[in-house]
Amino acid sequence: MPEVSSVGGSAGLAPGQRESAPNLVRYYSVADRILGIKGVDEPVLNLAHDFLSGYYLNQTNLSTTDQPVHLIEIHKSQPPASSPADSSFEIEDGHCFSIRDQITLEVNGSTIIIGPPQLQRTDIWLSASTAGRHPLALNNVILYAVQGALRRAGLYQFHAGCVISKKDRGAILLVGDSGCGKSTLTATLLLNGWRFVSDDNLLLRESAAGIEAWALRRYFTFDQATLKACHLDLFTEAVGSRVPGKEEKLRFYARQAFPEQFVDSCIPEAIVFPQVTGEAKSRIEPLKQADSLARLIRQCPWATCDAAAAPDHLQALSKLARQTRSYTLFAGQDVFAQPASIAELIAQQVEIL
Repeated sequence: MPEVSSVGGSAGLAPGQRESAPNLVRYYSVADRILGIKGVDEPVLNLAHDFLSGYYLNQTNLSTTDQPVHLIEIHKSQPPASSPADSSFEIEDGHCFSIRDQITLEVNGSTIIIGPPQLQRTDIWLSASTAGRHPLALNNVILYAVQGALRRAGLYQFHAGCVISKKDRGAILLVGDSGCGKSTLTATLLLNGWRFVSDDNLLLRESAAGIEAWALRRYFTFDQATLKACHLDLFTEAVGSRVPGKEEKLRFYARQAFPEQFVDSCIPEAIVFPQVTGEAKSRIEPLKQADSLARLIRQCPWATCDAAAAPDHLQALSKLARQTRSYTLFAGQDVFAQPASIAELIAQQVEIL
């Protein structure tokens, strides 16, 4: 696994590797932070840009007062020499190696080094075979790198939906594993006039006002049956292409279908953990703060696996648990049969009417 000293300056460049020109850098703004993406040529930068276009990382010009909080550099060469790791574990499509406050990811044949916090940089060495495998392979490499860079910048990706009552009296996070009903519930609430930040992919950020939730991914994902059951298939202009690697899923651009209901950020006041049941009617039960925190941590494996970011990451989750009321929603068949009743049940039980 690469040494810490191999990341950053030209002294650590691998044989045959050249540094990219200073003007081959693009800047992206997200949650009031700026990331820099640097590449050896325009085609490499375009690969990253195409991926980022699906997220709320908006390309921006760097002003004299703005400074990027992190730089991601993409190389087209062999990665630096490796050395023994302190620990290692499997991740989706690859492996993670940890050494002190740096982590190295080997994903789909490519190598990512997320450097120590003081370096404020992440390096990607793209394998020639990565892009040739399938589009998802390249997307995974860039996503892992961006996630690591965001963690170093105090922005923590979180798989959760986020909705706001139609009277703007409270924001709710919908948290749970894939298949627990987050997207279905989000769609049901949107159709009943609620506002939204995300269905399944957002950022958590600590601020003076509390833990904030920021929109990250631009689209929702649904299978055809859920689109039809929620009547979202009627918004034909908002139904997009299939999701690479998840061919049963379609992109749904909720902001196109419900432009007045989108909110880019909010401060959550409640957390609902959905759980699909076979019962006829849905019900909600309160959850203790300690149980809520345990569930939040289970949803955020990098909160314990990325040692350099872990203390702040865990602190953010702890503050989130303290600032919110938590509930388990046992979602029954009435989610589709009587969608208006679900919005009413959540609003009443979570006390945000």
